[in-house]
This record gives sequence, structure tokens and C-alpha cells, in this order.
Amino acid sequence: MKTLKHPSILKFLAYIKNSDEKWVITERVVPLETLIDKLSPTEICAGLYSVIEALAFLNDRGSICHNNICQTSIFVASDGTWKVGGLEYMRRFADVTGTFLQRTKDLRFKGAISPEEQAGKFEKSPLYAHSRDAYSFGVFAEYLLEYLSPLGECDKCSTFEYRIREEFLNPDPKLRPKFNSLLQDPLFSDDYVSILNFLKKVTIKTEMEKKIFFSTVSEKLYSLPETTVATRLVHPLLSRFVLMDQNACELVIPHLLTPCKGAVGSRKPVFEPDEINPLLTEDIFRRYVVPEIFKIFQVRDAHIRMVLLRHFADYVHLMTKSTLTTLFPQLLLGLRDCNDDLVAMTLHAVADLVPLMGGDIVIGAKRNRIFTEGTPKVI
Repeated sequence: MKTLKHPSILKFLAYIKNSDEKWVITERVVPLETLIDKLSPTEICAGLYSVIEALAFLNDRGSICHNNICQTSIFVASDGTWKVGGLEYMRRFADVTGTFLQRTKDLRFKGAISPEEQAGKFEKSPLYAHSRDAYSFGVFAEYLLEYLSPLGECDKCSTFEYRIREEFLNPDPKLRPKFNSLLQDPLFSDDYVSILNFLKKVTIKTEMEKKIFFSTVSEKLYSLPETTVATRLVHPLLSRFVLMDQNACELVIPHLLTPCKGAVGSRKPVFEPDEINPLLTEDIFRRYVVPEIFKIFQVRDAHIRMVLLRHFADYVHLMTKSTLTTLFPQLLLGLRDCNDDLVAMTLHAVADLVPLMGGDIVIGAKRNRIFTEGTPKVI
């Protein structure tokens, strides 16, 4: 478990053992079962894709079989990513034996045990070593189909359902396909899934791929529900690798860091090219984007700081006085930098703070009246 490094596999942090108990410490997650009723079909679709990626990684790259894929072995991280856990029965293909399967049979999820194992048959051939995971996944995917039905993409759902039942739940283990065959399934061509997957892999994309993606993604983001963008995409969109990309900073970040005044749902009905189209209204921006901005202000990178300062006047009024008080010393660091552009932008930002924090805090309390008010009073 320590050596498995994949964004969709539960991250191991520590192992603790005392005389009575053993503890495995992982990243903070919650069981999928406790959240499934609260997730949208689009989020479930993206989560399912993450599970497929993790299992393809285990089977194809690690020659490892999970042996217990089911709803209780899938978890959800704080950023919405689904994580494959329940790794206690995981073994390398070469280490799985009939004896091991028989010994653990009563401990694993019974509904996902393959027909051949139920019949006491075991074939050690590496060609079909993935077949137990394929069947278990088929049972898990079938369980999720009822949650995917509201997608409205009838043809995509029907095709996916057919593949699951005819291929992954096939009683013949030799006919069950490998997981990588599902990665290009039409079900996962949804804008949200494709955007999320690109952002997760942005570090390995070519400059041309990133240019094409960032030049078209803003309109796609605008078509998604505000809450989906806020809860699932704000964090990856404000990652270091996105903020360092010039195309992203010019074509995407202005729409994200410019909140829309008004209540949820008050955005313009249509995305208008060559204009700023705020992706989030102020209430949602305050809740989901402001905390991310606060964290990014701790980063000592001139380019990233200037990206935040470029839009500072658009969102600073959404920060609480407490947040601004904590942020202020970080902001002032820009005045001591040798980059003149950064200094100039910082001075503009400091000016924006005066009406929000007061001149005594921003400039200092020792001020005197130097200018007099010469405007005639109207009687």
C-alpha cells in the first residue's frame, strides 16, 4: 500500500501498532455509501471514471488484483475525487492462489464474488488474472446505474449498461475485458468529466494540448451548474500548474476570479466571447473561491501573485475583515520585491483595502489633517 501512487487510490500515511490493535492512517476521506444520494449523476460519472483509472493502473501497471471491489471499498476525498480503498485483500497476480481466495471468501463482499470462484474454480493464467476485479466492478457499476439514469443521455447510459452486463458480468472469465477498454466509453465524454480529467493530468499535457484546452474550456465551464464548478473544479483550476500557464491566465482565470453580482443563477444566460463572463455569483465565490485565494497568497511566486493582484479589486470586497487582517502582511511583502510590476500592482491592491479596512490600519494611525475641505457648503 505504501508504494502505490495514484490519484484515485487511497493514500497511505502511517501504520500504528500496539499490543491490542493495529491502525492504518490514510488521507481524510468519507465512505461513498454516505454520500451517494447527495451526488449528481455527473459527479458519479466522474467518480466512476476515477475508479476505472485506478483499477486499470493496478491491473495493467502493477499486475495487482484488488479482489474486493464494492461500494464499501470506495471513498470520496474532500475535493470530490473517488478513491479506491479496502486494499487488505489486494495481491499481485502471481501471489493469488485458490487457497487464498477460499480463506478470504467469507470476509469479502459476497455479492461481487465471481461465478467461477463461487463454483470453486481457479485459473492462475495471467491472461485472465484481471477477471475477478472485472466481475466485481461490473456488480459495482450496476449498482450505480440507477443513480446515472437522470443524466438524460439515454444512448450513452444504455450502451454503458449493455457493456457492463454483457462483458464485465459475463459468466466466462475469459471474455471479460480489461479496464482500459472502458476509458474511452461515450459515457465519459461529458464536459465535466473531460475537464476534470484534463486538469488532473495537466502536468503531462503538451503546450499545444493546453493551448487548445484553455481556449475552449471557459464556455464549457459556463454551461455547467455553478455549484459543480465551485465544489469540484475551483481547486484544480487554481492549481499552480494552471496559474503558471499563460493561456489559462488570459482565457480562463479572468472568468473565474471575477464574481458575478447578484444571487445564485443570476449570470447572463449565454456565454459571450471577448467579454468577461463570471462563472460564479458572489455568494458561491465567497464560500469556495476566497479560501483558495487565501491559501495561494502564501505562495512566493511572482507570476502567481500578479495573477491574483490583477483581479484583486473584483473580489476583495467578498473577504471578511478578519481574512483581510491576516492577508495584509502577505500582501505588503510585494512592496519590498525588486520586481517593479509586482510593486505597482501591490500598491493598487493596498489602495483597494483602504475603504474596507480603514486608512489607520492600511497606512498607519499617525496621520494629520493636511488638506482642508474647500468645497462650498450647500445651504
